Amino acid sequence: MKSHTFILAAIAAATAVAAAPYPTVPISDTTWTVGKPVTATWIDKGSPALSTLGPMKLDLMSGADTNQVLVVNLANGVKPTAGKANFTLPKFSGPPGPNYFIRFTTSNKVYFTTRFTILGVSGNLPAPPPPAPTSNQATTDSSAASPSSGPLAAGFAFVTSLTVALAWIC
Repeated sequence: MKSHTFILAAIAAATAVAAAPYPTVPISDTTWTVGKPVTATWIDKGSPALSTLGPMKLDLMSGADTNQVLVVNLANGVKPTAGKANFTLPKFSGPPGPNYFIRFTTSNKVYFTTRFTILGVSGNLPAPPPPAPTSNQATTDSSAASPSSGPLAAGFAFVTSLTVALAWIC
């Protein structure tokens, strides 16, 4: 019984995170300041491979996972295989704090960083967009994550699920 548990755990660990690009900066303890040069970085982790993705658009976002607000576009036409994008964080209106995340958009995939802190801003964010339609016509990409369910959060959910499963099996 114990060997089956180990095999199941190994298989689950190998498939827990299957998303690329995997953001490495910014992460939750990152602080960026408006007007300063910054670099967003990512690695090729999982499927699809970065070499198979088209050019990416990087947008600074805020808001709830289900009601995201575009704050400002950061970069367009970024090659996924570059592993980084350098830019000066532009001025925008919004509260300082850990309210922000980056959305990476390719032609058919969307990826997110976790939330991180931005300083040197003041004011209010733009109003969030209206809620998405609830009819059967609304579609989602099941591989798309959100800032609370992205690579770092997925690891937490996986570990929690694995712990529960192992406790139940043992």
